[in-house]
Amino acid sequence: MKFIVSVLLTALLSFAAGLYTDWWTLALCALLVAALIHQKPWKAWLSAFIGIFLLWAILSWWIDVRNESILSKKIATLIPLDGSTFLLITCTAFIGALVGGVLSIIYSVLLYVFGDHSISQYGDSYFELHGIGVLLITIIPWLLLLPVIEAFNNGQTLGKTFLGIRVLRQNGSEPEFGNIIVRHLLDFIDYFPFFGITGLIVASNNPNKQRVGDLVAKTIVIDIIK
Repeated sequence: MKFIVSVLLTALLSFAAGLYTDWWTLALCALLVAALIHQKPWKAWLSAFIGIFLLWAILSWWIDVRNESILSKKIATLIPLDGSTFLLITCTAFIGALVGGVLSIIYSVLLYVFGDHSISQYGDSYFELHGIGVLLITIIPWLLLLPVIEAFNNGQTLGKTFLGIRVLRQNGSEPEFGNIIVRHLLDFIDYFPFFGITGLIVASNNPNKQRVGDLVAKTIVIDIIK
């Protein structure tokens, strides 16, 4: 039952998120479902994979039907798919499913490895986290998720997208992946101690409003001119 609920919830949340945000937020939806519904790592990954695969396959098919397969046939001839719209839709759904399953399996593996196995009064198996497990399951997805999104989404995380801001290097050029990694490795100094007060104090006392991570990575956060 958990597995079916996870599949449906992943698909529904990803569909809703896709209406207002970028495509990659499906990975966040899969992570959220994995956190809400604890399963063995392979089940968490498979449920996220199936949920996203079905969603993207159905949406791609619907768009293709409305477009009378004009666009899909052109794309399918540019890549080695022999002009097959079916293979194109399948590949599209497969790629989305792989992305969606990554964070769910990372979370579940951490939970499985560092959690304490327990049985509820109803006979359900679950894991509880204590001590270093709580820290790892929070920090590792944070460091994996934010730098990747920021690097491949024009210097913007989901929150920065909503706020209309982005990250650049101090010289105004696009940040490299190394800059972004260094920036977020120092999040534990800027955000975690004293609920972000450290980063706020540092940013308030320099002309470019840079927190510790920005100063070390030589990056700045700017408003996007619309």
